[in-house]
Amino acid sequence: MGSAALKSQASRDEAGIRALIKTIDKAHRDKDAAAIVAPYAQDPVVCDLAPPLSHRGTSALSKSDPPIVV
Repeated sequence: MGSAALKSQASRDEAGIRALIKTIDKAHRDKDAAAIVAPYAQDPVVCDLAPPLSHRGTSALSKSDPPIVV
């Protein structure tokens, strides 16, 4: 793929991203929750950590677990 084709694709990508941001911004101003989440994936995978996310003090550490540095 030549540099002209890459620039053209980048321009299309940028235009699409800008249009999406504009649409979501309008949805926020209109307080339209359905329109805000409409562009989201229908089957997302969410990776989440269970709390607590941090530990303080040496009592939180055990010999079997490596120290958590925050």
